[in-house]
Amino acid sequence: MISEVGKFLQKECRKNKNCRIILTGDFNMDVKATINFINKIGVGLTRLPILNSKGSRTTKGKMGRMIDHICFRNMDSHPFRSEVIKNIDLSDHLPVTASWAMDKIGAQKNTTKKISLEKIAINADKIVNNNRFSSLLHLDSDTNRIITDMQTAAKSVADGLNSAAEKNSHFDVTLSKKTRKLIRVRRAKFQGFLNNTVGVIEYMNYFNASKRAIKSDSKKNALKKKINSIDKLFKKDSGKTWKYLKSQMKPLSSFNSQIRQISDNKGTKSLHKEQLDIWADHFSALAVAPENHYIHDQNKIIPEPYTECYRIPTWEVITAALKSTPNKKSPGIDSIPSEFWKLVQDEEQPTSILAKLMNKLVLSAWNGGTISNINNTSIVVPIPKKGDLTDSNNYRGISLIPTLLKILAKIFAMEINKIDLKYNILVKEQAVFRSREECVAHATCLYEIVKRRKLEFKPTFVSFIDFEKAYDKVPH
Repeated sequence: MISEVGKFLQKECRKNKNCRIILTGDFNMDVKATINFINKIGVGLTRLPILNSKGSRTTKGKMGRMIDHICFRNMDSHPFRSEVIKNIDLSDHLPVTASWAMDKIGAQKNTTKKISLEKIAINADKIVNNNRFSSLLHLDSDTNRIITDMQTAAKSVADGLNSAAEKNSHFDVTLSKKTRKLIRVRRAKFQGFLNNTVGVIEYMNYFNASKRAIKSDSKKNALKKKINSIDKLFKKDSGKTWKYLKSQMKPLSSFNSQIRQISDNKGTKSLHKEQLDIWADHFSALAVAPENHYIHDQNKIIPEPYTECYRIPTWEVITAALKSTPNKKSPGIDSIPSEFWKLVQDEEQPTSILAKLMNKLVLSAWNGGTISNINNTSIVVPIPKKGDLTDSNNYRGISLIPTLLKILAKIFAMEINKIDLKYNILVKEQAVFRSREECVAHATCLYEIVKRRKLEFKPTFVSFIDFEKAYDKVPH
């Protein structure tokens, strides 16, 4: 019966490749056997993990194996709740349930493509002198219009690179030519066996030989990947090293029902739109400073403005900001990585079209005191910290700002840092924001103090204070 179900699903998927499937019931198979079954039929089914119970069948009042399962395909989203209802007994079976958010099913997916960093590096000359940028150099529009048009042009250039990357894409070959040839011969022998022209012993010899060859090639391929990952580690390519490590890790329970629901003081929400409203209210409340919590009169802070604040940034300052901007960071709403703009960081003077345009934009924003609307929008991603993951307070918000704004902010930070070093505005204990005064330096200093006092047989008392949401509660 179970094999007939597999054949039926294969037939339906051949008719409609995008069909949605929910397969539920008593499989009479444990978790491992069920996963092997859905992998064998090859229609892209995913078994839904159940976290609140080890089994779905009771025998004489004791919990047995998990033999009732829910599998799904092309549901656009994962269920926000999956559980075994333990207070209902259906003939020694416990009901297994799953809940989907209706607004997620059939929702249009975001088709924004990730810009290939490798293609950016290879086609650097084509990018920095692209004709799409040259038309923007002579525009007399405001900064908002120019930056918006520039980012549109940059995404258009990047889409062209992605299209070329897709045409030239290839798959890594795991099996050797000898093994693939052996598999073809085995298949031919199997057809001969069905037609009674090949004996069962001859077919089994080829079957076992191809099986051994596949296993041998898999081991060689796994060893090759390990060697390549070690090589990338020595070359300090952390991105590809981490990608390999993630591929070797056991899959985490990404269907955890806790993460599929978010709650605030108004209650628990499971629909996607309602959750977005919770996050918007939560992060908006953190961004608003409480009343009477900041100094209204700026003259009490800075009695006289520093003349260095009016200094217009040179191209040397812009390239220094580009060089200090880290690579392989998530872009903002513009979807353009920092590596795109860093193509001009080695130019001593703005000679390329992209360099001239960037110089024009930075100076326009600096002199005009305005940035574009798209640069004024950040994507806030909630990252789990600890505790109950249904509580929005147990998340840290990470803002993904547009990369062009990152560069402009870096220039501001560098100039403010120079003023601080000249006039000693910040106290020496201040670590954040100051160059080479980060957490590592303070930890090293603490270790040195404790070590020296220990050599002199002196006690050391340490008090560690961790303020809750310190960054959000300090007035900005």
